[in-house]
Amino acid sequence: MHPKLLGVLTIPALCLFAVAQETPTSRPSNQSSAAEAELQALLEKSVAFLNQRKMEESTDAARAALTFAETTFGESDERTVKTQLNLSTMLLLQGQLDEAEELAVKAHETSLGQLDHARSRVATSLKFLGNFYMQRGKLDEAQQVFEEAVELSSRAEGAEHPETAKHIGNLAAVHLKRKNIQQAEELFQQTLAIWAAQTEPHPVYTASAMTNLASLYLETGKQDEVRRLYSEAYQMQLDAFGPKSPRRLNLLRNYASTLDQLEEGERAAEIRAEISSIEGK
Repeated sequence: MHPKLLGVLTIPALCLFAVAQETPTSRPSNQSSAAEAELQALLEKSVAFLNQRKMEESTDAARAALTFAETTFGESDERTVKTQLNLSTMLLLQGQLDEAEELAVKAHETSLGQLDHARSRVATSLKFLGNFYMQRGKLDEAQQVFEEAVELSSRAEGAEHPETAKHIGNLAAVHLKRKNIQQAEELFQQTLAIWAAQTEPHPVYTASAMTNLASLYLETGKQDEVRRLYSEAYQMQLDAFGPKSPRRLNLLRNYASTLDQLEEGERAAEIRAEISSIEGK
């Protein structure tokens, strides 16, 4: 898979980790809050290992989080479903497609059973199924489920909602993979417009939307636009996270690779020096 397309698909998935912040306020307070905090700590541990590229340790922590969620909240609880999808993402990144897909299908089936009041959750599980279709080269199936995810999210959250933007971005990735350049560009631009219109644009998702559009422009020879979008995304994350944050690594790695393709070796070396500094090398 094209490295930029992998970024399109996996960044949204990994940003599902803020489970505790998304739970309904109607749940019991003290005991539930303590359990959610424990789950959140396990998930954050997994993310920390992921940022260090310690994939085995990251996956082990994600498995521990899922076991805790299933035991504490039950298999049909939305926190468990999200934790299943997080583990699925870890396995996907390591190429363990069969187990990853099994988890995603299970989460999707659980969400379907709650469709009447959980359309947004079903859209999220469809996103994961689309990821697997993309990985396996089943582009017709991927396009179909991503279109369904956009429709469901638009009905549940609104056409201009950030959650809908995530699904539009995935649909754009399919069109880019299929060389449907005009459709992909329109969808990537739509995604970026939604994120940019937020009161406080999200430094991960907005930057991702910028670099996804840049990946398209790289293929179509619009090099000035590639430079502009990456420069803006770079500055956005630098301002938001600071120079030493591991949260910048995904963008920095893609930036360095893109600069190589633009034959800007000196700037690429500077970016790689930043990566080494963050990684402590």
